Amino acid sequence: MDDNSLSSFAHPDSEQEQDKASDIRPDVLENVAEPIVNLQPENLEQLKGTDPSDVSDDSYLFVEGRRYSKHPLPNNDKEADRLQAVHYFLKNLFQSNYTAPIQTILKNNNAQVLDVCCGSAVWVTEMAAEFPSSTFTGTNHSMVWPRDVPPNCNFSPANILEGLPFPDDYFDYVHCRCALAGFSINDWITKIIPEIVRVSKPAAFFEHWELDAHHVNSGPIMKKISNAEISLGTSLGIDSSMIDKIGDSLLSNKCLTNINQQQKYCPLGIWGGESGKMNVDIFRETCLAAQSQMAEFINITSNEFEDMVNDCIKEAENFRTYSKIHLIYAQKIDPSITV
Repeated sequence: MDDNSLSSFAHPDSEQEQDKASDIRPDVLENVAEPIVNLQPENLEQLKGTDPSDVSDDSYLFVEGRRYSKHPLPNNDKEADRLQAVHYFLKNLFQSNYTAPIQTILKNNNAQVLDVCCGSAVWVTEMAAEFPSSTFTGTNHSMVWPRDVPPNCNFSPANILEGLPFPDDYFDYVHCRCALAGFSINDWITKIIPEIVRVSKPAAFFEHWELDAHHVNSGPIMKKISNAEISLGTSLGIDSSMIDKIGDSLLSNKCLTNINQQQKYCPLGIWGGESGKMNVDIFRETCLAAQSQMAEFINITSNEFEDMVNDCIKEAENFRTYSKIHLIYAQKIDPSITV
C-alpha cells in the first residue's frame, strides 16, 4: 500500500443536492453494499454486566430513569443491546470485525490489542475468542463490564481525555467504533488521536468505524429528524461532519501513514433485504434512545416523535433511502523502516 493512500466507496444512486454538499470526498467509486442474509447469529448469548444503577459517577445524568453521559445516548442495558445490534450489522456488512491488515499479527505474534470506548464489549470479547494467542483490553469511562469473557480479555476503566493508563508504544492494534458522538472534534484532534498514537507501537494500526447522521435519498421526514439530530449534537459540542475531519486529521498527522478510508451504503428498509431490516431496527432504536431530546428540538411531544420515526421508516421505503457507514484505518510510522 502506498503511503498516505486514500480510498472510498461512493453512494449507489444519484444524490440530492444537499447530500452532495455533505459528502465532499474526491474521486469516489460507485459501490453498493449488497443485502446480506442471516445478519445476527441465532441463539446469540447476551452479555451480562453489572447494574448501571450501582455505579456512581458525577459525569452521568439521569433523565426519566435513564443514565446518560455527555452525549445524547444513554448508558444502560438497552443501549448495550443497541450497540450489540450495531456490532453484528457492521460485521456482516463488511463480512469481518476488522479491515486493517492485522490478521497475521493477531494470530502469530502474541499481539496486544486495545478497544477504545468499548461500549457493550461485544467486539473485544468476540475478537479475543477468535485470536486466543493475543491479549485484548477494553477501556471505557464506564465501569460496567461483561462477567464471562475469554481468558485473554480484560478491561481497564479510563477517561481517554485524561490519558490512557498504558505505556508508550504498547499496542499492536487499536480499535474504536461508534464513539464520535461522545466527544467534540477538538477532543479528537488534540487529545484522543494523539493519545491513541502514543500507546501504539511503531507499525501498529488504528481502525475506526462509524455510522453517519446523514442519509442518501432522504425524504422530508428523514431530513427533519437528521436536522434535529445534528442540532442536538451541536448543542453538545458535536460536529456532524466529524468523520470527515477525523480523516483529515489522520492524513495530516506526521506519525501516521498508509491511511485507508472507505464508505459503504446500506439500504434502510425491507426493500434492502435482511440487512435493510436490521438497519431499520438500528435506526429506530437510535432515534428513540434520544427520544425526549430529539422531540424537544423538533418542538413536539415524545409520543409524536415516536410516530414521526415510524413514518420516516415508511418514507424510506418509498425514497429508497440509504445509510452511510464510514471506515478508516491508519498505520503508525516505524522510524526504523526507511523508504
